[in-house]
Amino acid sequence: MTHQSDAAVMAPGFLGTFEEAFQWCVGNQLGYHSKPFGIFSVKQCYRPFNDMLGGFVREGFAKASDLDRFKVFHELKYQRNSKGAFVPTIARGSCEQFLDNLEAVQQRLVAERGLN
Repeated sequence: MTHQSDAAVMAPGFLGTFEEAFQWCVGNQLGYHSKPFGIFSVKQCYRPFNDMLGGFVREGFAKASDLDRFKVFHELKYQRNSKGAFVPTIARGSCEQFLDNLEAVQQRLVAERGLN
């Protein structure tokens, strides 16, 4: 999946969703890629998961910087950019860096592929 994607967002799901999310994050941690990853926590569904990961940091099993590999956000809204395309904006959450990375990747791909 990482070879064909510029970023990933985990939406509500179950075991297969977690498997793909962990695969993406482990690839990032091992340096196979540096593509952004977000968790779309609809109705706070991933709060227990996020709390669990924070517990690993509090207990010393992981570094706080490990949690910087992904961002959790709870709501997306869209607006038109200067080119007329719809782009996500943050209503609340902590996804600003994720979206900045995603936008930078999109701009690079547009420039590389001559899609202006």
